[in-house]
Amino acid sequence: MKKTPYKGWTKEEMFFHLKRQAEAYDSLTPELNNIIYDAIFDTRWNPITDFNGCNLVQDDLHPFLPCFIHDWRWITNQDIKTSNIEFKNLLLAYGYPKWKAELYYVGVTIGWHCYFRWI
Repeated sequence: MKKTPYKGWTKEEMFFHLKRQAEAYDSLTPELNNIIYDAIFDTRWNPITDFNGCNLVQDDLHPFLPCFIHDWRWITNQDIKTSNIEFKNLLLAYGYPKWKAELYYVGVTIGWHCYFRWI
């Protein structure tokens, strides 16, 4: 059974929640605001049912913007290498230590090459 922890949310609620979260971490730029909007309203996926939080990484916040954007890019088959770098950079912007952000970057890159690209 697939977990859908955000099934009670609307897309608008999720957009404003993620936007406020980025503002709280002083990381909301016009570009990131557009990325959040694009991710929420992209017709190639439904973030309410397709996003279930970070895989193998404990979300510090729910929904956690770095994982949300990363999952959106993966699920909609966008550039994986760029997606993984963006994930690491968002973790750094959210105050993760460099070693931890790089560890997660390596983890998602290995995960892609060893498993996810084959399913």
